[in-house]
Amino acid sequence: LRRLVHFFEAVHHRVPLVRLEEDTPDVLLLCADQGARIIAMTARSSRLQERTAQQLRALSIDFSPLSQLLDQDLGNDKSVYAGIVFCNGGNKAEMFKRLVDDENYRPSMLIVIDDRREYLEQFRMLCMKWGVPCMLYHYRRAEQYKEMYTRAHAVQELEQFVVKHPEFAEVALIICAAFGMVEFSHSY
Repeated sequence: LRRLVHFFEAVHHRVPLVRLEEDTPDVLLLCADQGARIIAMTARSSRLQERTAQQLRALSIDFSPLSQLLDQDLGNDKSVYAGIVFCNGGNKAEMFKRLVDDENYRPSMLIVIDDRREYLEQFRMLCMKWGVPCMLYHYRRAEQYKEMYTRAHAVQELEQFVVKHPEFAEVALIICAAFGMVEFSHSY
């Protein structure tokens, strides 16, 4: 399992992010200028915090001046870094509640944008519990790209990754076996 986690993190350190919405930096600044408190949250592990911040800054997205959150270790591989809350796959709403409880802060309204329905549901339940109105947006633009991304694309990209990083060849074979990707050929 440790080798798979290491492989996952290695991929994140080598693959650049792509901004799907060109106006994201402008929208974030506009919201902040209007008095909105912006808190970015990711399911990523805090072990990827520096790389995540670098990837976002390369896309002209910087949450540190917008979030008002101080960098801190939250334990259990969770943290706040560069204005981003790293939840390590945990419940984002519970992490949000923990952060605002620590500050004795309650939003008058919550707007949540996420590509995963289960995270939106977590926030809906939290807002109901608090009696705070919320607007939940299921961001689905990335799904369009997933639909165009075929199994053949995955195999080809994995093969290219292993050519560049042969130290991950064995882990790649394990992943392919687990997902039944017999078309992956290892000759590196």
